[in-house]
Amino acid sequence: MKWEEDVKLKISDQTAQLVGCTKLPFSIFGFSIMIGSGIYLLSKLISGNFSSTDFIGLIAFSFGYVLTTVGSKSNPYSSIVNEIVVDKSNESIEFISGFKEKNNSISFPFSEFKNIYLDKQIRSNTSSSSSSNVYYEYNIYLTKKDGSLYFIDQTYDETNFKQNVQTLIKHIDLVVVDKSGVAQNKLSGTNYTKTFETKIKTESKFIEEKKTGSGIVLSITKPDEPRMLKMFIPISLIFLGTPIWFIITIIQFGEYFFTLYFVVPFCVIFVSMFLLFIIKQFEKYTLTINSFNIVVEYSYPSFLNIFFNRKIEAPSDSIIYVQVNRLLTGTYQLSLELNSDKYIKDLGVLFYFYNFGNENLSGTYNIEKKNKILWLWQTVVSDGIDKPNFEDLFFLEKIIQDNLELKEKILS
Repeated sequence: MKWEEDVKLKISDQTAQLVGCTKLPFSIFGFSIMIGSGIYLLSKLISGNFSSTDFIGLIAFSFGYVLTTVGSKSNPYSSIVNEIVVDKSNESIEFISGFKEKNNSISFPFSEFKNIYLDKQIRSNTSSSSSSNVYYEYNIYLTKKDGSLYFIDQTYDETNFKQNVQTLIKHIDLVVVDKSGVAQNKLSGTNYTKTFETKIKTESKFIEEKKTGSGIVLSITKPDEPRMLKMFIPISLIFLGTPIWFIITIIQFGEYFFTLYFVVPFCVIFVSMFLLFIIKQFEKYTLTINSFNIVVEYSYPSFLNIFFNRKIEAPSDSIIYVQVNRLLTGTYQLSLELNSDKYIKDLGVLFYFYNFGNENLSGTYNIEKKNKILWLWQTVVSDGIDKPNFEDLFFLEKIIQDNLELKEKILS
């Protein structure tokens, strides 16, 4: 992260990627594979010497097609913008997310924040010599009075971490809760009183609202991805064709024992993961909300619903907070903080499928880590046009709070 200090403090993510340039190699590499595998398949067909083992050529062609399609996907933007602007004179903090040409922002008054929260995580990586290198990850967050966390900065250098904490305190003088053991707790801060209404959008094309006798039903719609339909057959060939080709090839060489005890189990796991991914594409995500409870449900068409339907019902008196958290790399997450984990435990093994493809943050971004965090919706950096962004999360948060008639606790 880059810290720029002037009248205002500006913190920007230096890992912002060049979107267009990084995709060009995919197109070139993918197209090269398509040409090579296409010539190979054509030569086999012309010579009439096509065997089952040559099926790998079709798989390679499919792989090249997927890379070419992903790489050629048009994107009108050049680079990601992920910034934080702390304005001491106006007692406000602005979070900006999106792209250089099109981005969105949301601002909060200092008075909505409770403290600066510091955290240290121990990480390790394994080198080629199999030795494990341990290092520390230092994180800075701002905690709002509703308990939500807003990620500010991450560094691996202790000295830099201390300097950044002091710089942040100069611009927003809050209590410091130090769980890192590196900086120092600060027991008092400025009592900010200035307030203003945070602007939240009044509608979202990714949320469908319907009023029923049991409450308001919200359907979270997925962005249209026509390219995924075009890539369904080649992706299926890659994930399903590869294990089949592998088994046939090994059997032809007479390696039955190896195939039975090693290859087949691996292929079953490989194909099962792919099928779970496909099933996820057909799910329907709904929230049913009234003043008594909230029902979170994933449903599926036809017989799939018998096996994969997941429903969590949480009474309103079990909900402590409805929170939008700002996580690393500009990701935002809407979640419920519950006073018990019994509602989630009722899912059993389906809990893992509930979190399949999502970041499981249960307890991780909860300051006290005593209560259970129920994930609702998560968005990455987006312009909010083709895909949802953090504005849609704040819109949904307000709907939930209004319909639950929830009186959230203020952190003491």
